[in-house]
Amino acid sequence: MNVIKDLGAIFDPNLSFGLHCKEMINKAYTIWGIIRRSFMYLTTYQRKLFVLLYKALVRSHLEYDNSVWNPYRIGLIKDLQKVQMRATKLVITIKHLKERLQRIKLPTLQFRRIHGDTIEVYKILTYRYCKNVNLHSELHQDNITRGHSLKLVNSRCHYDLRVFIFGQNCNI
Repeated sequence: MNVIKDLGAIFDPNLSFGLHCKEMINKAYTIWGIIRRSFMYLTTYQRKLFVLLYKALVRSHLEYDNSVWNPYRIGLIKDLQKVQMRATKLVITIKHLKERLQRIKLPTLQFRRIHGDTIEVYKILTYRYCKNVNLHSELHQDNITRGHSLKLVNSRCHYDLRVFIFGQNCNI
């Protein structure tokens, strides 16, 4: 298989980023294993310590360069989320709960990816980066409805070829 690794992201010919996600998951599990061996039982008072360790060491691997490889397949999304759910079982007092993320006030990885993408789109549309950025998508011209002037036209696509590409016209 012809893959290219550039700036830490693995690009395969189909741009599915499955190999990249699996490598990031393996790195996160490795770091999680080191944390687990070092801190066998995290009590209620050590939740803050777990959150700091998780954010700094594990989540950073799962979110590195995610604006490039943001997964859209349900299997990859679940695999990434499984790392987070497994890591939160280290805190003994909430190990049995299903709402562990809410208890320790951590958002899901999918929410963080969507939030980050929304911020990036806002920065592009308001020219925070560069005024010469050429967006291939057009702004919605209908000002009759409520809202703001930065609405994007949502064009329909028939194939997966361009559904998950931002800023492309869907003429295919």
